[in-house]
Amino acid sequence: MDPSGTCLACAAALPKGYDATCVRCGWDDRVGMRKCVACKGPIVLHEALGFGPIGSIVGVGGFAAWMFLRAVGLAGICVIGAICGVISAFFMTWRCSLCKKRPRRDCFNPEEKRTFRLRRLGFVLGAVLLVAGAAVSLVVGLAPLAARHY
Repeated sequence: MDPSGTCLACAAALPKGYDATCVRCGWDDRVGMRKCVACKGPIVLHEALGFGPIGSIVGVGGFAAWMFLRAVGLAGICVIGAICGVISAFFMTWRCSLCKKRPRRDCFNPEEKRTFRLRRLGFVLGAVLLVAGAAVSLVVGLAPLAARHY
């Protein structure tokens, strides 16, 4: 096949009559997004574990803890949320939304790399703020109990 041009994302040679999706990196020129080279599904940031799957457990368990132990319950909710944030940041990857295959790492453009870093930074900063919230909750909630013992 004679190359008719180059891919805008990875600069690979494109064959004549290609369908606007690079066969090497999956970049689709028509819609301006990366697609899976196997099934043509969209490549998205995927969180295997984290806020979604664990959120319902945190909600029900946190509500029960809040009803019985106000300060400790709120601190527990914050700590579990922080753990979920760290898990999400650690296990987050680019994956196909249909077949769950990962694309090649060397084909991402700077904007996609920047998006990944900012999302990961957001999860880590959220986790840090939730740990700080847990500490404040324990200090404020348990201070009256400590004052009664003196």
